[in-house]
Amino acid sequence: RLPISLMLLLVVSAAPAALRSHGAEIVEAAIGLERGPAVSAERLGARGVAFRAGLGQLLLLSPAAADGPVAAFLGRRGPGVLGMSIEVRDLAAAQRAISEGTGR
Repeated sequence: RLPISLMLLLVVSAAPAALRSHGAEIVEAAIGLERGPAVSAERLGARGVAFRAGLGQLLLLSPAAADGPVAAFLGRRGPGVLGMSIEVRDLAAAQRAISEGTGR
């Protein structure tokens, strides 16, 4: 098995302060994820809260800047999944494992 780390980015319209309190409590109670640190994603113009989730983390983000990518996403699509990333220690080994598993 390859060591991997997963990250899921969810955009919500709540203000960052609400995420750190009420929104974070809902996530903790509803799906049992452990709340991590507050996060600031300047490149995305966002702030929010991280939650530990198995091999990775879930980031619950809201706009911190009216002209940032997260605000634009929220305006176009509404709340939802902004992105997902998978990090592996050895990219070549991961590519081989995928090729062997899929025959491609």
